[in-house]
Amino acid sequence: MALAIACERPDIQITATDISPAALVYAERNRQRYKLEHRVRLVKSDLFEGLEPQRFDVISANPPYVTTAEYEALDGEVRDFEPELALCSGCDGLELVRKLITATPGYLVPRGRIYLELGWKQAPAVIALLTAAGFTGGEIRRDLAGRDRFVTAVNALPPATATTD
Repeated sequence: MALAIACERPDIQITATDISPAALVYAERNRQRYKLEHRVRLVKSDLFEGLEPQRFDVISANPPYVTTAEYEALDGEVRDFEPELALCSGCDGLELVRKLITATPGYLVPRGRIYLELGWKQAPAVIALLTAAGFTGGEIRRDLAGRDRFVTAVNALPPATATTD
């Protein structure tokens, strides 16, 4: 997703993360293929864990969102092609989404936006999670098939301030 955005928006700098070294190898090949080395930084990271403290204007993610039951029922071509880590996110498919939403305000500028791609039944639950975490203006957007697959919201929390004891 990061490389596609970079191709469409030559005016922005992007930091892309993935927990999978294999996924980063493919991303690096494509980054070189499209000559995006100067605008897209690739980082091996579990969400934000591999990043230095910083704030982003936009955070966009396509986290794993398949439920455990859905994963068991997936067609073999999908299950055998994609690693479970890239697809599955707990019994309701929102385990990683919860973790991401909880961490995001610390990495997003005030009034910055989050964009998430989700399973088509998960958008209302994710809007509720975002609202509970202090985001406002939650919107659900549809994919080309008309399914509710994308959510966006605004970080309404002020920046964290350092305290000393």
